[in-house]
Amino acid sequence: MNALWDRYFKEAPRFLFTGVLNTLWTYILYLLALQVFNYQLAYGISFVAGVLGSYWLNLRYVFRKRGNLKKFALYPLVYFFQYVLSALFLEFFVHLGVKPVFAPLLVVLLTVPITFLLIKKILT
Repeated sequence: MNALWDRYFKEAPRFLFTGVLNTLWTYILYLLALQVFNYQLAYGISFVAGVLGSYWLNLRYVFRKRGNLKKFALYPLVYFFQYVLSALFLEFFVHLGVKPVFAPLLVVLLTVPITFLLIKKILT
């Protein structure tokens, strides 16, 4: 049990760190896209860019694994699930009156734990 705890103790902070970097990158992209598109389309564009960045960061830095075609093919499925869930949360928060500029930040807080477990399963 200690080996499992040690692994999570090392991976979780790296996951959070790369998640913060990737979130900042996608949030900046979201804000730029929001100047041209509605909030859902802007979110979709930034989300796809975030999935690609996340795959590379999680594979190489968080879990320190080598990629393969199967992992690359399965990886977006986690984010498809997360996207659907996130889009619903985004709509919910905007409907509650949260400004579209801030709503994605709340969405991330709700989806990070689920995403970590699913990604870990696929990449390791």
